Amino acid sequence: MLPLLPSSTQYKVNSLGPIHAITAFLPLLRASDTKNIIVIGSGAADPKTALAGSVPNFLAYSMTKAAALVATTKFAVKLRDEGFVVVTFCPGRVDCSATLSAECRKALVEIRKVSSSMEDHFGAEMALQSPEASVGRS
Repeated sequence: MLPLLPSSTQYKVNSLGPIHAITAFLPLLRASDTKNIIVIGSGAADPKTALAGSVPNFLAYSMTKAAALVATTKFAVKLRDEGFVVVTFCPGRVDCSATLSAECRKALVEIRKVSSSMEDHFGAEMALQSPEASVGRS
């Protein structure tokens, strides 16, 4: 079972990672003609999705991705007057099992079990797509 509270690694990667990346690259982005910032999000950050999926062991992941969503929104507000477009993009369910730890692979099995309830709730197939397909390169 995954821990209920975020580990320091999850928090650093999912919550603080986008903040540090945006802050580090902001001087270069300000000097650029293209002022777009995209942060990879997750449906797990949405309370409605969390309720529909009924995956209790995803609390830590959901919390850290929700924090990133709020941070991205705050950057969007802060940088709007400079002409920036700052968004969170959720690519859908992507099969990233090749990079998962054994503990996370166990959680993936649990997620696959609740896919049918999510499909009923959202009215769409919830199949995992390849990383290539998630960006339109299948």
